[in-house]
Amino acid sequence: INAEYMGEKTLLSVLNEMVDATRSLLDQLLGKDRNLSVDERKNRQLKWTDAEVCKYHLVAFCPHELFTYTKSDLGQCDKAHDDACRAQFQALSREDQWKYESDFLRYLEGISDDCDRRIRQRTEEQENPDAPPEVRAMNAQINDINENIKTLVTQMEKLGEEGKVDDAQGLLKLIEGLRKDRVELEQKVRTLSIPSILQRANVTQPERRRTVCDVCASYLTVNDTEQRIQAHRAGKQHIGFQKIRDTIKELREKRERERLERGERDRDRGDRGDRVRDRGDRGDRHREGDRDRGYRERNTRDQDRDRDRDRHRERDGDRPRDRDRGDRYRDDRNHRRRSRSR
Repeated sequence: INAEYMGEKTLLSVLNEMVDATRSLLDQLLGKDRNLSVDERKNRQLKWTDAEVCKYHLVAFCPHELFTYTKSDLGQCDKAHDDACRAQFQALSREDQWKYESDFLRYLEGISDDCDRRIRQRTEEQENPDAPPEVRAMNAQINDINENIKTLVTQMEKLGEEGKVDDAQGLLKLIEGLRKDRVELEQKVRTLSIPSILQRANVTQPERRRTVCDVCASYLTVNDTEQRIQAHRAGKQHIGFQKIRDTIKELREKRERERLERGERDRDRGDRGDRVRDRGDRGDRHREGDRDRGYRERNTRDQDRDRDRDRHRERDGDRPRDRDRGDRYRDDRNHRRRSRSR
């Protein structure tokens, strides 16, 4: 245990943490039910859905294990880290894993954001060590405003993708107000920083001894030896924050790929649906054409039947006239015959 860490912690609290770490190590190696009998163990088999199972461990790893005995110690995880439960979880579909992966990503982003905030604050202190307290307070406010703007922009983009234009416009107004506040604070910082800037102009560069690691926010000595730099990079705190940042990047890229793949599948389904509808429309047009042809043929047949009926009626109407002419012809012939006989 290094002296700087001991200076911040009491001996009793350090011993308690060591006991907790030992218990956690035994839990990982032998399981939390290591003190139970074989029969009790059979009756006590964990499932990944159990509340005492660490969901972060199921997704990838538990961040609480990364920083033990460092300044960034998150404390011991009170959940079970069971590899059998992890195997159960990994066998689930992506839809079932999505929620827990989202929770894990948000937790890592929170740790990373806190580290980035410390990096900005410490960098500001190193770049402007003589700044008045009010300037540092304003810089802290500016950093908070930047974080709020970043969060609101992400929410606004999400609302825009969901088609919630009015809600997105409301967030845009909030963002514009925060940007206006940030400009005013920055102007005040510049005004109050002029005396310290003039004073710092007489300070030689070797007197500025420290810089800040852009991964873990630790202080580094300027122009330090390569060996000490490598030793820092091999430290638990640096490795832990580097792992968190790499995991955040991997998860974001993975989720972006899945989002694009879902979009392509949706477009493919939409194209197939359009093709099906086009075929349906063409079939409808063919059926309508068949119905039209049927109507025309039936109309033609009806017209032909009407003409046939008219011709039959005309012929039926001509028969009485023919009979009348025949009767008159027979009457005339009989009359001439009688005239000759007289």
